[in-house]
Amino acid sequence: MTRLSAYLDGRLPGRRQLRALCGGFIATLRGARIAENAQTWRRETTALRAESFASYCARVRPAAAATTEVLLAEPKREPGIWSGLAQTSGDGPCRIVTMDGIRQPWFATTPPTYPVTRQAYLRVRSAVVYPRPGLVVAEPGVALRNNLLRWYPDHRLTPGFVDFVDGRLVAEVDALHPRGHIRPTVLLLCHAFHRNYAVWLLDCLPILMPWRDLLRQGRLAILVPPLTDWQRRTLQLLGVPASAIIVAQEPSVLCDDVIIPGLLPVASEPTAEPVEPAIDPATESISHDLRQPGAAVIETIQLLRNGIHPTPGTTSPEYVYVSRRGTDSFRQLTNEDEVEEAMRQLGFAVVRTEELSFDDQVATFARARIIAGPNGAGLNNIVFAPAGCLLLDLCADSWPNSLFVRTTQLFDHHYLPLEFPSDAARAQPILLGNAIIGQTHFYAAQIDTLTAALQGAMRRLGMERSRGQDDATSLGTI
Repeated sequence: MTRLSAYLDGRLPGRRQLRALCGGFIATLRGARIAENAQTWRRETTALRAESFASYCARVRPAAAATTEVLLAEPKREPGIWSGLAQTSGDGPCRIVTMDGIRQPWFATTPPTYPVTRQAYLRVRSAVVYPRPGLVVAEPGVALRNNLLRWYPDHRLTPGFVDFVDGRLVAEVDALHPRGHIRPTVLLLCHAFHRNYAVWLLDCLPILMPWRDLLRQGRLAILVPPLTDWQRRTLQLLGVPASAIIVAQEPSVLCDDVIIPGLLPVASEPTAEPVEPAIDPATESISHDLRQPGAAVIETIQLLRNGIHPTPGTTSPEYVYVSRRGTDSFRQLTNEDEVEEAMRQLGFAVVRTEELSFDDQVATFARARIIAGPNGAGLNNIVFAPAGCLLLDLCADSWPNSLFVRTTQLFDHHYLPLEFPSDAARAQPILLGNAIIGQTHFYAAQIDTLTAALQGAMRRLGMERSRGQDDATSLGTI
């Protein structure tokens, strides 16, 4: 082949030049195609810097309003803020029950403390809202992320997300552009964890408390991501009309006039340099960071509890075991069938909250004296139980969730957390897209340990059943 090529080059003048020309032309076409593909693959990105609500308010120095009415009175070109909600000085004494010789999570002996906060509302003109991850961009390059003090895996749901780099969220510019437009004045009720039962009840809904009259009057609307039926029911129970609910179906919306809720440490004034709470690495990833003021949470739960209309015949047992058997969760109690049977022997009614309407859930826990179960959303129904209830929380040692420390303090309940070893060999990665954001937790509860701890706590708290009391007499009907 080499000899033939040389022979033709000698016999055909200009062949070599033609071959070089064609080769260059092909290389040019190939280079153009590569460049075009590279342009397609390489999108323009930007980095969003997170700023806390307190820091942002201190920097923009909004005008303070005396009431919600004043804040909403007329469109303002400059930011305004109202922070008149009363705050509590504390959530009451810690009532964790500790048991000698029984393995318990670290927070049983060293309970975490939460900053005392007050709710504030910042009104700004023109902000881009990303409802699903709960982000607000009120100025280019700066993101407010509710009351969360760090980036969470759920923030990966931001449109065009690329990565977290040097403490910033990197995303594609085109994807961040708003896809919808909201013109009325709206109060944001968007949170990265809004689908979580506890977050919705204890973090999101209390935001509405000072605005309920204005929502009923049609002077204000709330902006929410797509909601479930039970979430819509809670809004109905709080008196929020359907006409005052704007559901953001788009991944990003431009709001002409928006009220952004946020928490301020009590030591901070809205226009002063903020006092940022310290982050405890051992607790901040499981406490959802800053917490709502206790008074607003209690008011919210009272309104929900007083407004329900449960199905006739709904029972209200005094001893409730909340089963998670068969649920799709990253935490699995592998011997829950044995645990359920042991709890039945102790007189507990086994309840599956996912099978109940919201109203029936509230009614089921309305007379509970003891609530037990694997750590999970259903245990949050203790907020609907009478004061003095005992919460038995079965935890995996690889997932020591301290959330119920504050919940039981706030509602004057007793708390008995037990810890059981996880089976590390069964752990599997949890994926969000292509990113590993955690792992599954498989654990088994030792029945003897569980029953001994529970019976010991019942004796200590005077919660033992009277002689002759059976399951039937412990059930009430609402």
